[in-house]
Order: sequence, then structure tokens, then C-alpha cells
Amino acid sequence: MVKNMDQKHFETLKSRFNEYVNSFRDNDGNLHPMMQLKYEHSQRVANEAREVAAALNWKEPELLMAEIIGLLHDVGRFSQFQDFQTYCDSKSVNHGCRGFEVLAKSDWLTRLSQEENHVILESVRLHNCHRLPTTMAKDLRLFVNLVRDADKLDIFFVLNNAIEKDTLKNNPEIIWDLPQNIPPSPAIIEDLRYHRQASYENVKSQADFCLLQLCWIYDLNYAPTIKKVSERKIVDRIVQTLPASDVPKDAIQSLKQFLQTAA
Repeated sequence: MVKNMDQKHFETLKSRFNEYVNSFRDNDGNLHPMMQLKYEHSQRVANEAREVAAALNWKEPELLMAEIIGLLHDVGRFSQFQDFQTYCDSKSVNHGCRGFEVLAKSDWLTRLSQEENHVILESVRLHNCHRLPTTMAKDLRLFVNLVRDADKLDIFFVLNNAIEKDTLKNNPEIIWDLPQNIPPSPAIIEDLRYHRQASYENVKSQADFCLLQLCWIYDLNYAPTIKKVSERKIVDRIVQTLPASDVPKDAIQSLKQFLQTAA
């Protein structure tokens, strides 16, 4: 499936991405802090994707494809923030679809095969879907599942880092300006309890945002990803950000048992 992707093509695409991001810098060469956050996030997701793919014993062309999809997955975020000053898709645009449009209108992928173009474009378009189409080809699903895993791994990091370092007050858009002192939604607690993916429509507070991310763990696809979540103690770190009264202890215990079984 991966025919033309090699180190040269990878470096060219990486350069194009960096040039595109640079177009959003101000006259002093700085990105808006939220764009800088996404730029750094994109680089970490690329690394996470390659590491998970390597743990799955993928070959070098597939590793390069995994890494470049990780780098490009949020390419739609930059114009989204410029146009709407938010990363909340429901208040602006679907950033996966915006990323697809950015790449489809560019000439970045012209030296790759038609199949490689399709995999990159669709992986970017679908990486943030609540539910994936059931009709996806097997080869495409491998990469979509991979970038979704890698994306979640770094979002866990971004949220925890912001809470632990108390930087949310300076960049509240990280959690969509959500209030802190509101109990979690019963609907999201039930989703976590029954291993379902929570809906963003029910996210009304920081507690909801955190519990929604815990629901994501049930949607992870690859054992190396689950192992990373376990090793990094993601569940405990997220739970520690919440008041004890907001923590559904039975659901958390069930989640930890799932991790022990699946890792």
C-alpha cells in the first residue's frame, strides 16, 4: 500500500507543514499561544504515532506514513483558530474536515501515489470522528486507528500538564473556557460506567471534559497505546484533578481493570 513514501518525501512534507504554520506567525515571528500549542501537539502526535507503529513492528515506509499523518492530523486547526478564535468545533468548523480541505487544495501530496494520498487525506478527515464509518478499507483503518490513538495520548498529556502547572487561567481555550466548579454531567458518568464514548454535547464543565477523556480509553485500538496509558498512570492523573465528590469510583475501578486486562 505504501509505495512512494520514503525519507525524502517525508522531509518534504514536514517542510511544507512548517512553512504553512509559519504563515500564521505575526510580524515578530511568533505564533498565537494556542496555535503554538497545536504546533507542538502535532509534533508530539507524530512521535507517538511512530512509536506505537514501531511497537507493532510496522516496516519503515509505514512508520514514515504513520509519522507524517500524525504531524498533519491537526493541520486544520490553524485556520480554524484564525477564523473563529476557538478550537471548539461546535462553535466553528469540524477541524478534521478543515484539515482535509487544506491538504486537498494544496500540492503537498502530488508526488505520492493515489492510494497514499487517500490514506493521508482520509486519516486527517476522520481522526476526530465520534464514530468511524464501518465501510473503511482495512489498510485505511490501520492508519486512522493509529492517529486516533496517538492523538488521544498527547491530549491526555496536554490537559494534565495544563492543570498540574496551573496554566489554564492563561489559556482557558484548552478546555473551551469551561467552568471549574460544576459537578459532572450524569450522562457522562453513565457513559464512563457503561464503556461508551461520551458526547461533546454533554460537556458543560472541566469535570465533564476530564471524564470524557477517560471514556476515550475504551476507544483505544492498539495494545502499545494502552500500555502507554497504563505506564503513564493517565487514569490516576486525571482523577487527581477532580474533587473527590466528582469521581465515580465504581466506574474508575472498572476502567483500571480494563487497562490491566488489555495492556
